[in-house]
Amino acid sequence: MSWKIGMPNLGHTMEEGKVSEWLKAVGDQVLKGEVIAVVESDKASFDVESPADGFLTHIHVEGGNTVAVGTAIGEVAVQMGAPVSAPATSTKPNRIAATPVAKKLAQELGIDLSLVTASSSDGLVSKTDVQLFSDQQMPKAALEKSEPTSNNIRRAISTAVTHSWQNIPHVALHSHANVDVLMNLANVEITSSIVRACALALVKHPRLNGWQMEDGFKAAEEVNMGISISLPSGVVNAVIHEAQAQSIASISEKIKTLAEHAKTKQLPGKDITGASFTVSNLGRWGVDSFAPIIDAPQVAILGVGKIQKVAVESDVGAIAFQKQLNLTLVFDHRANDGVEAAQLLQSIVGYLENPSLMESSI
Repeated sequence: MSWKIGMPNLGHTMEEGKVSEWLKAVGDQVLKGEVIAVVESDKASFDVESPADGFLTHIHVEGGNTVAVGTAIGEVAVQMGAPVSAPATSTKPNRIAATPVAKKLAQELGIDLSLVTASSSDGLVSKTDVQLFSDQQMPKAALEKSEPTSNNIRRAISTAVTHSWQNIPHVALHSHANVDVLMNLANVEITSSIVRACALALVKHPRLNGWQMEDGFKAAEEVNMGISISLPSGVVNAVIHEAQAQSIASISEKIKTLAEHAKTKQLPGKDITGASFTVSNLGRWGVDSFAPIIDAPQVAILGVGKIQKVAVESDVGAIAFQKQLNLTLVFDHRANDGVEAAQLLQSIVGYLENPSLMESSI
């Protein structure tokens, strides 16, 4: 059995990638998960791992060359039985381990199954694997059909959000959190606190933590929190993996590191892929509230506005000022109804208004 290694898609703004270097030579033995090459986009670098134990049998794209997303750059095989680096015309096609429905869907979508990575431990490509690969390739395919402009990143973002807006029934829920207690804490970091609150709330409401595929909702095993980072060339959505298991301080350090790497275009591929929920904070730019567009195939996103002092009436009838944080949860109505989404938003507010609960949940 052999596996083709395709140029990975590192986000919806990526059209092509460059093979920076190969860390293994043809004929070298490799282990599953071992880094064998490094590729890069205009925003990030990415370690390419071996899909299985075996040998690197082919290098189709040498270091320094740039190719389109999905292009086979090399191959790994269980054995070195076939001629090393044989021309493509003399290589017999490999049998792809895939379910019948996966093969049918791949044929309908025109997808080469050899480029699809199986998510199951048995190495069998499923229908969900094919659909996820198709969703990742969609923005690039749309870009190739559109007229060229001077700003490829802006054009790619435009294509992705248009597709999301036209195909997902967006529903927005608005609320606010009293953050008086939170803001009085020493060294408070509001974005990190919001990420932490969302992560804990999503553990309680897993139906909003994952992806809407063609055959239904697929729940994520961990809360991989996407955060929007603004750059001069556009926006990159970085990812904090397993956010539910991290403290506010740990999340804060992670956000700083991601922002620094994003500005220097050194974000590893693992840090911009796999998000299961996204937080977009525009409060620092004076925005009161807003309803962001869902980053498909995710099923929900939280828009965060600025903190405002609001006059409220106390239980005894007196007027006092309260610091309120405006929150807007936008969800995919195909995956959830309004009640569960409202419960998630209520849970997020609860954590923000009682910050001690966020630390005691570690």
